[in-house]
Amino acid sequence: MERITANDLNPGKVFEKLFGKFSKDDVKTAKRIGFSGLFGMLASYFYWMITGYSGPDAVIEGVYVYTAEEIARGSGRWMACYLNGFFSNLLIPSVIIFVYCLLVGISAYLICKMLKIRAAYLQVMLTLVMICSRTVIRQFSYLQMGVVYAFAFFMSVLAVYLIRKLKVIPAIIGVIAMTLMLGSYQSYIGSVATLAFILLIFDIFTGEKYKTAFLRFLFTAVGGALAAGLDIVCAKVDAKIHGVVLFERVSEFNVSSIFKNLGFSLKYAYTSFLSFLRLKTFAWDRMLLILAVSLMVFVFLAAVKLIKEKEIIRALIIVCSVFLLPLFLNVCVIIFPSNGIYEVMQYHYVLIFALFAAFYEFLPISDMLANIVRWLSLATTALLIFTLILSSNATAICYKLAYESTAEQATLMLSRVYALDGFVKDETKIVIADIISYQDTYDNYRVLFSHAVPDAGPVFWAGRYGTTTSRYLYFKKYLGIDPGKLTDAEFGAVVSSPDFEDMPLWPEAGSVRMINGYAVIKNSPAPPDH
Repeated sequence: MERITANDLNPGKVFEKLFGKFSKDDVKTAKRIGFSGLFGMLASYFYWMITGYSGPDAVIEGVYVYTAEEIARGSGRWMACYLNGFFSNLLIPSVIIFVYCLLVGISAYLICKMLKIRAAYLQVMLTLVMICSRTVIRQFSYLQMGVVYAFAFFMSVLAVYLIRKLKVIPAIIGVIAMTLMLGSYQSYIGSVATLAFILLIFDIFTGEKYKTAFLRFLFTAVGGALAAGLDIVCAKVDAKIHGVVLFERVSEFNVSSIFKNLGFSLKYAYTSFLSFLRLKTFAWDRMLLILAVSLMVFVFLAAVKLIKEKEIIRALIIVCSVFLLPLFLNVCVIIFPSNGIYEVMQYHYVLIFALFAAFYEFLPISDMLANIVRWLSLATTALLIFTLILSSNATAICYKLAYESTAEQATLMLSRVYALDGFVKDETKIVIADIISYQDTYDNYRVLFSHAVPDAGPVFWAGRYGTTTSRYLYFKKYLGIDPGKLTDAEFGAVVSSPDFEDMPLWPEAGSVRMINGYAVIKNSPAPPDH
């Protein structure tokens, strides 16, 4: 066994062994990605950074201070607690967004390195797509989770990068990175699966030995299995230490459910992928369709190139692999068939652009059809990035308008509540018939709202959860009053009473009154029944 010297423990030497020497081209790539990331962050999220509004989960899990440790641990996201603890549980929007973009930028650098994307404009465009992605806008509707999302993706990319080296020490660190990813947000296993599969396609296309290409893919899969085992142990130990019970969907997960629901899962993986291509905002569906067709043309040209080189098996693998890609993009649906998948969990779809850039660069520059498609796809990607920036700012403004409208109405309601005989602040429970509507604001800014992509809310969750839990936390955290915790039974008893039925609608006189010791605001004729 080789003796470890003090020189081997030098940080520079360690990084060199893990990541290789930092060449002049690497420095240029890092600078391009850094400046692109900074531009993307400021252009897309500056308004988010200064307003700080976010979706209804932010009201529940923490406004400026993270308060959802028990929820996170119950969900098996033990690492999320330590990440937020590293920031002293402070949820500062500007810091969250900066850290998010920094980690995505580093990930973009590693991806460019693995896929050998060297063209400056491709590096810039890939970085901007990753920073300005619609999924990122959606994720910032859960701003309290921003650092967790970005950390999970970075750990995914780092794990694949290290395991692909096929060396013991990097592989061990890669498995640890994957474990930390799973402990942060489990759905990012899709990032590992997608990136590993894309790199397999890339290796086959660029002439890598079959053995090396498939070993890299296999080792990544084995590393994922080891990381999953470690994550389960860590989640259980952490839950026991903190006296938290793991949610049923975490504690009762078993492999048999994967095979039991496999038919449904495979079908759902493809339908989920197709639904991603049907995003109507800013005609994104048409832009994504153009890019999807462009990718298929590149795959066809790549297959033709390989056939001309008498690499027929490689050509067949490339063509078949592209049709299998949706399965890896939606691997979460296959592993966790009962949970489903939502857009906020689909950030790894940006990796399709990385595959696109790799094909784009490696096809011959003398091919006329390839060059036509190159120009078309570049123009479409530039337009997509521009509209994503517009949509991000529109979303941030809509959150601000919705919160301001809600606060204004809530303040007017409270002024009437305070005037009620028998009402005692922070003692009398306040009941609102339904979530506070921002419909007037929506009507005034309909075009703005139509180009925004908030994920739920924007202030309250719908249904009785909104009229009980969201109501309680919103009044307490934003208005500084304790409206009292309401059970579902209490709420149902009040809104089904004859006295409530006789009340006029807000803001008419008599729409705020005391009923059986509750201060009641009738702002809807049909309160939610579930």
